[in-house]
Amino acid sequence: AAMVSGEQLPNLLDLEISHMYLFEKPGLLASKMINLLPAMKGKMSEFLKLEPYEYQGALYGLESALAPVGYYYQPAIFAKYGIKTPITTWQQFYKDGLVLAKHGIAMAPVGGAGLFQSLLYEDGGEFFNSAGKDALNSPKTVQVLSFIQNGIKAGVFKLLGQTEFYTPNTYKLYESGNVAGVIGADWYAGAELEASAPGMKGKWKLEAMPRWPGSSLTTAVFGGTGIGVAKNSPNAKLAESLLLYAYATVQGQVARWEQIGYFPNMIPAMSSPAVTGTAFPYFGGQKLGQIWKAVSSSVPKFYVGPTFGPVETALTNETYSVYLNKTTPTKAARALGAAGNS
Repeated sequence: AAMVSGEQLPNLLDLEISHMYLFEKPGLLASKMINLLPAMKGKMSEFLKLEPYEYQGALYGLESALAPVGYYYQPAIFAKYGIKTPITTWQQFYKDGLVLAKHGIAMAPVGGAGLFQSLLYEDGGEFFNSAGKDALNSPKTVQVLSFIQNGIKAGVFKLLGQTEFYTPNTYKLYESGNVAGVIGADWYAGAELEASAPGMKGKWKLEAMPRWPGSSLTTAVFGGTGIGVAKNSPNAKLAESLLLYAYATVQGQVARWEQIGYFPNMIPAMSSPAVTGTAFPYFGGQKLGQIWKAVSSSVPKFYVGPTFGPVETALTNETYSVYLNKTTPTKAARALGAAGNS
């Protein structure tokens, strides 16, 4: 709103990944924000997940979080019912879920379209292709929706309300043992589990996502924000220098990991001993950085299209229609494709 009205902008701007499409209006980014590509010349190959903030040959944001996705679980529940880890395939995940379902325990919650997104990208699917065109009307979409739909029916997944995932009700399910785990990004560890269920310290562990047949991927991406610099700021050059130090150096990326648990999206920083060697007390001393480093070499690209808004609205509606057996995965995939091409 400030951009369009010509108001003074802050030095540094947050371009949240799912709202990047709002800024992709003719001339808006080019006239209001600094193109960071010249400053990043020769460095782009060292970074993952910058593509959401590239537009018309320019780069307007540096990613604040790689946001790789894994499976957080409660080892005591698994041990009690003979579930062995790591769970390497979704087929095994489903079989293990059937074992727990007999005791009224789900492997993970389903809330909003987050689980669908994570499983889809790990399966090689995507919302938009590199040209910004909707790619949701695909066999991958049908496969993932079918898997989740069947899992809900069988009790492998626990279906929550559309807006319930980030509420106390979900943490009560973890604490009661009715839900044994959750598919979540790196930031879910500190921002959600540790912050909202502090009494469960030492009761969680992390492992890579199970694989889909024929795929080598063991992670997805969920969330992220590009940090950019306003052109009309009197401190623009200073702000750009600060941004480049904080987000485009190994030191800055390591500090971000140490302070808030956001895994680096700069490849050289991923191998830092401070990243891979840090033990997390909440996770029983597990070194989460080792898990994220192992999976992040194959993190899928995440492209943003100009119709992201309509697609995001359709995602929640269509996925829940599938989960509640009001439509089929095939019809939902068609509807999602139509939303992105409207």
